[in-house]
Amino acid sequence: MESDNENVPYVELELDIRDVRAIFQSISGTLDTFADNKDEPEEYETRLVALEDFLRRVILEYNFKVESTEE
Repeated sequence: MESDNENVPYVELELDIRDVRAIFQSISGTLDTFADNKDEPEEYETRLVALEDFLRRVILEYNFKVESTEE
């Protein structure tokens, strides 16, 4: 039996760091008010938390690389 993840098409994006930050802020804002929204399934919140963590890491890595090349 295949899991649902195996049937989901893979998507690749190329984003400017400003776009990554905007998406991160949107997800963070959504999570801040998520407790008020009981209509969404728990899996949705879990995915948002994982995505927020991933984007935070992308931003931190970008900041580290930019700062290390400016010295």
